[in-house]
Amino acid sequence: MSDPKRRTPHIRSGTIGRVRIDVLGPLRVSDDAHTIEISRPKERALLAALATEAGSVVSIDRLVTHLWGEEPPPAAIGSLHAYVSNLRRLLEPDRPPRAPSTLLVSRAPGYLLAVEPADIDAVRFERMTADAREMFAGGDAAAAAAMLDDALALWRGPAFADFPYDDFAQPAIRRLDELRAAATEDRADALLALRRHDEVIADCEAALAIDPLRERVWSQLVVALYRAGRQGDALTAYRRAKAALDEIGLEPGATLRRLEQAVLEQSAELDAPPSPSRPVALTSGPTTPTRPAIVGRADALAACHDVVADVALGAARVLVVSGEPGIGKTALADALLHQARDTGMRTAVARCPEGGGAPALWPWMQLLRQLDVDASDDRIAPLLTDADEPAVAGSRRLFAGVLDVVRSVTRFGPLALLVDDVQWADEVSQALLQLAVVDLVDAPVLLVVTLRDPSDERSRSFDDTRSALARASHARHIALGGLDVAELAELVDTLDVSADADAVRALHGRTAGNPFFATQLVGLLSATGPLDEQHVRAAALPTGVRDVVRRRLARFPDDANAVLAVAAVAGPEVSLGVLERVAGVSEEQLLQILDLLTAAGLLVESAELPGVYRFGHDLMRDAIADALPGIRRARLHHRIAEAIVDVHGEHDRRVAHELARHSVAAVAVGGASVAIRRLIWSSRIALIDLALELSERQLTTALTLLDEVTDPVERDALEVQAQSRLGQVLFHKPERRGEANVRNQQALRLCRPDDPEQLGGVLLGIGCYAPLAGEFAEALRAGRQLLDHALATGHEQLEAAAHYVLSMQLFTGDVPAARRHIDRALALCEDIGESQAPAMWVSIPVPTQLGVRSLVLALDDDADWVASAMSAVADARRRRNSWAMSWAAAFGALAAVTRHDVDTLPRILEVARESGAGVEHTDALLDACTAWHAVVSGATPLAAGLRIIDECVERLRASGDGMFQVPVAALAVELLANAGLHDVAEVRRGRVESDARALGHETWLGLLRRIEDQVTGAP
Repeated sequence: MSDPKRRTPHIRSGTIGRVRIDVLGPLRVSDDAHTIEISRPKERALLAALATEAGSVVSIDRLVTHLWGEEPPPAAIGSLHAYVSNLRRLLEPDRPPRAPSTLLVSRAPGYLLAVEPADIDAVRFERMTADAREMFAGGDAAAAAAMLDDALALWRGPAFADFPYDDFAQPAIRRLDELRAAATEDRADALLALRRHDEVIADCEAALAIDPLRERVWSQLVVALYRAGRQGDALTAYRRAKAALDEIGLEPGATLRRLEQAVLEQSAELDAPPSPSRPVALTSGPTTPTRPAIVGRADALAACHDVVADVALGAARVLVVSGEPGIGKTALADALLHQARDTGMRTAVARCPEGGGAPALWPWMQLLRQLDVDASDDRIAPLLTDADEPAVAGSRRLFAGVLDVVRSVTRFGPLALLVDDVQWADEVSQALLQLAVVDLVDAPVLLVVTLRDPSDERSRSFDDTRSALARASHARHIALGGLDVAELAELVDTLDVSADADAVRALHGRTAGNPFFATQLVGLLSATGPLDEQHVRAAALPTGVRDVVRRRLARFPDDANAVLAVAAVAGPEVSLGVLERVAGVSEEQLLQILDLLTAAGLLVESAELPGVYRFGHDLMRDAIADALPGIRRARLHHRIAEAIVDVHGEHDRRVAHELARHSVAAVAVGGASVAIRRLIWSSRIALIDLALELSERQLTTALTLLDEVTDPVERDALEVQAQSRLGQVLFHKPERRGEANVRNQQALRLCRPDDPEQLGGVLLGIGCYAPLAGEFAEALRAGRQLLDHALATGHEQLEAAAHYVLSMQLFTGDVPAARRHIDRALALCEDIGESQAPAMWVSIPVPTQLGVRSLVLALDDDADWVASAMSAVADARRRRNSWAMSWAAAFGALAAVTRHDVDTLPRILEVARESGAGVEHTDALLDACTAWHAVVSGATPLAAGLRIIDECVERLRASGDGMFQVPVAALAVELLANAGLHDVAEVRRGRVESDARALGHETWLGLLRRIEDQVTGAP
């Protein structure tokens, strides 16, 4: 045989190499033109074991048992992986470095030999014999005989001749030997039909010398002898058959007895060709996957059946499955989806990753993609067309679009949608889920939700989700508990493990019937010793699954365990780049280790993000992380944080929250100051994405860490930022605005005179948020103080911010002054450019300033307001800044309705909808402007438009708004006046004017007076 290392390189076609494996005789491996020499016995045995189940995954534990028996050496798994790596080099010599194997594939919980069925001689043999039977049944005996000749010629000796006593080969050997014998008998039938009797006689005598108990062969011999004119020999053959069967106490079967009688009678039926024999049922290649096996859970499965039946008949149902980790929530939900698919329903699954690293509305993105909806649909395009980081904040318009699309899919039949582990969904996704529970009540949709109970997630959004699910009248709730003893015994049986009743009772006592805990413990014990009561009780499992995991991992090499420790601390997901920097192994070593861990099912590579890994089960990760000493865990968090900075930089918004999490966990190593700065940056990104709860949580954590900062100057500087930013967040919660003021005042007291950005940042926060409550006087005082401070310190960015705050004079009636200020702010921003550090907290986004300018120009009768408004929303979309988009769109839309521009307004609203922009203040304004346009354009009746505008006013009032209530209410007055309903318009105008005076809205007092002139008909 040739040396495989010296073969001429060649390119294999397709994604699967043309490697052929022959097992009908000694193991032989070849490619298109060469024999591949595999000399090591263990590697030959490994390949043969995989070939017995080609196309199916063979677990690592089974492969270890195949190669080493019931007592493998401690390093068995590491050796197995080395054999796999060497086989891959031999079988795929042309595979580029780091490219995944397409032939010997890692797939949890082991490996899969991905060859074409025809590339294994045993499979070709089975297919050829099956084809031959079809030919014979169709009357073509000659073709059948030729096919069977070719099939039997594939045999070069006994099947798996190198492994006659290996346990893995025994079932395959017995099966193939039986198929070979059946093929020989099929060939005899074909030859009899072709009247080649002499060949049949010789073949039958040879076969009976090996196995004298095969009655079909005796029958064929009797017929062949009779047709050859040897009637006496035919009767003798029958007596020989009877004697052979007598030795084991059996009588000849009915077929043989009828043949004896036919020979004696010289029956004419013996002259006719024999009827085709019934083909032996064969299978080859992988079988079709079956539905998930669920042990016990009879009541839960019945409930699943009921809700599926209801939805199949057109009803809407919600099914909530709760329980502790590992209890089987996901398995039950997956079984339900199989039931749904059996009825013809379309299904989609969303898995919510732990840790908050996924984009906003990630679960809904998964569902929509699986439903194959049109990604360009304007209603959902923001979700599906920006894979990097879509600006998908909690817009009501986007919510409505998603639900409309889901409802439209039901035109083709009912749907079953699963949201798994909803406790980890982001707050925007949960808000949409809460709306879906109510909104889809009239559609044939089965909404399945799984959640952990008890859950560590105590966020307000999750509490609201639980409340919404509890209130839904069309919802059913299944709280899964542990399996009882009988069900646990059934589970053990499915694992192909023998255990007596005492062992099962002990297992139930140790695991409380938790399927995951029990499965893990059984897997451990069955691999290391007998599953008896003593061993079950002795197995250490003090806190759930941690010890099970630790003992399982002892079978893996040290470097693999080191990678697992990094992945566990980094979780819930970790990238290849971070692992490479932290694990302390070479790139090639890391890839081999990851291949081993994914094959074992411990890690899973993300299908959506290649090179990103997660644990196969969260409890596995928790157990590994918890087992690490505290200081080692902190050091790993620190190294992971620094690796994230190396890969992404300090201010990449995509990893801001992850970086903050690791820095907080590494305070003992990296220090509190670094953690606080990263928490503040994370809070800013959360605010940009309109995730207010996360922003508040990050800032609250930052404040709790301040005591660990030893330098008082640094501590005060960090507290100024944290308190001021927390004040900004709390300002959006009307019931906590008093606290927001307290936070701002505390920040002001701590400002140092030698740090201009401290005082500037606090004043800017006050100046920006005071107008929201209608406190324009306070905002302008802060703006003037900020301007004096900026000019005194020569800080251009603060000066630009001050002019922006002072442009709020547009609401107080001094539009020319507002125009001077906003023009100066934008001019300064243009001079400064965008090179400032992204962590800078003393600036206003340019799109927001452009939006204000558009409103100022509109109020000043300057036609350039249109260009400014469209530039504002375009710039916000480019920056993917939901916060800036909210305000840019709001000011631009208000400018459009002020100018009664029915052409520009839809363009602004469309961009806002595509970007999903909106906080409560701006959402209400945009909804009101939409209603105004619908009435003006004739698309909506006046009454319907007024109702929407009134609802928007109430939403603004409930949010404590003092900026947009008057402009929105004025829209209703204008619509009434334009419709000629002067009396009603006058009543409303009076109420709105009263509110405008109270809030200091002098600009809108002037607009209301113009409306009054329209109402009264004054010139």
